[in-house]
Amino acid sequence: MRVDYWSLPPELHAAVTARLGADVASAATQTGGQSGGAAARVALTDGRTAFLKGCSEDHPIAAQYEVEGWFGRKVLPFLDADAATGPAPATPGIPGRFPAPRLTAELRVLGWYVLVFEDIDGHDAAVTDPADLAACLALFRTLAATTYPAAIAHRIPPVSVTLGHLASGWQRIAGDPPPDLDPWARSHLRELCALERGWTAAAGGKTVVHTDLHPGNVLVAPGPTGYAVDWTRPSSGAAWVDPLLFCLRDPALTGPSAPNELPGWFRERYDLPAPLLRSFIAGAAGHWADAARLEAPDYAPGLRAYERDRAAASLAWLRRELER
Repeated sequence: MRVDYWSLPPELHAAVTARLGADVASAATQTGGQSGGAAARVALTDGRTAFLKGCSEDHPIAAQYEVEGWFGRKVLPFLDADAATGPAPATPGIPGRFPAPRLTAELRVLGWYVLVFEDIDGHDAAVTDPADLAACLALFRTLAATTYPAAIAHRIPPVSVTLGHLASGWQRIAGDPPPDLDPWARSHLRELCALERGWTAAAGGKTVVHTDLHPGNVLVAPGPTGYAVDWTRPSSGAAWVDPLLFCLRDPALTGPSAPNELPGWFRERYDLPAPLLRSFIAGAAGHWADAARLEAPDYAPGLRAYERDRAAASLAWLRRELER
């Protein structure tokens, strides 16, 4: 659950004011996401705006915020430098810069860790809107065309590590199947355990991979221009990983009324062999089915319901792929 900006310690308010050079006139809490903590778009008394997010240093997701701060402080300058000197970007509207918000401040006050970013005037992506879909596809192309410079590449983990939890969920479930396990999954557990391990080697690569892209982590600004936000698990890997995760996590593509199959734009751009596609979908379904068994954390009461929904949708998608 979100923490309101005005309920944060006064000392933190003072630190934000000192760092930004103006008082906060208003703060609008952003309700999306499952991370808890504070997240607000703030308007300053001098007319500027910013996006602020943070959590207490003992919060369960504090390490993710630390990675996001490191990415903004250490990695993004390298990516920007390459974008400025490299070929023209594939994403319109972002000349000479990597498509992610800039980190403008990093604060530690009274046990709170707070990040302040430039405020992107945009909205969450909706692939049912042709303009938004175009922005997403351009963003995917830019990520696929970007590699980490040598000076920072050795600090970036491969997706086989970052997304390793997508290769072991069914194995954990097989060790202790829940009574409400999907009947089809129960009767195919051995096959699912074998399937979920098959994608890791093929996911290797040198391109920039976000690993947590979904419609809520792509902001579409006028242009339209897509920006990837929440860089808590930056990785290196194959260009198809982010778009496929995006498809699996978008209810518009895998919801109750959706066709539960890859959209045409994905099949046209990413020619994945059927065994690889099935393996990755199986891994995602297994992770969500396994995670949904856990007790919901206090900071994200809706997380387990979301994971159950994604598990069911991905499993339906996998069954359709296996029947082809």
